[in-house]
Amino acid sequence: MTEPPFTSYDLPDARTLYRARVAAYRTRAEAPDRLARVMCAHLAAAVCDILTGSTFRGPFDAR
Repeated sequence: MTEPPFTSYDLPDARTLYRARVAAYRTRAEAPDRLARVMCAHLAAAVCDILTGSTFRGPFDAR
């Protein structure tokens, strides 16, 4: 009998799998907030460019 082309491996224990699942769900839940922050910073930079004619000399802080 020939060996399969892959090897098996041990799965992590239930607690480790649960923590990974919780972390994945948390990251998924936070994604819209992160996207909103990125879009706000992009919009602020665009407004800054429009108002200064793209010649703004100071540091940019989109807080």
